[in-house]
Amino acid sequence: MHEQECSQAPTVCEAAAHGYTGTGMRAEANVEHNRSRRHSFPATCQFCHEVITHVALAMHEHECSQAPTVCEAAAHGCTWAGLRWEANEHHAICLRVICLQMARHTQAEYEVEWDELQRQLAEMAL
Repeated sequence: MHEQECSQAPTVCEAAAHGYTGTGMRAEANVEHNRSRRHSFPATCQFCHEVITHVALAMHEHECSQAPTVCEAAAHGCTWAGLRWEANEHHAICLRVICLQMARHTQAEYEVEWDELQRQLAEMAL
């Protein structure tokens, strides 16, 4: 029991299976060694199965073309779901997405007009 918990016992680097070395370190040194090396450990994307570094995994999976996604108009009733690489094709024909884009454009135009009217009113008040 003591041998398993002893901070002076030799231990093996977590990444030894990936070719990294670190055998024979004390357990307390191994913790720091693993912390400093973890960013370069290999990791596999759960969507496309590409092997990349551990540090790059989160960003890769956030942008991975094989990741599942939903329509940007899902909150407005569109039920389409597919892979990220298919989304642009869907968004080009989705009436809900097209309406949202038109509404955003119209809102931006109104905001510009509103700002201009506010400016004119401020000039009249002088």
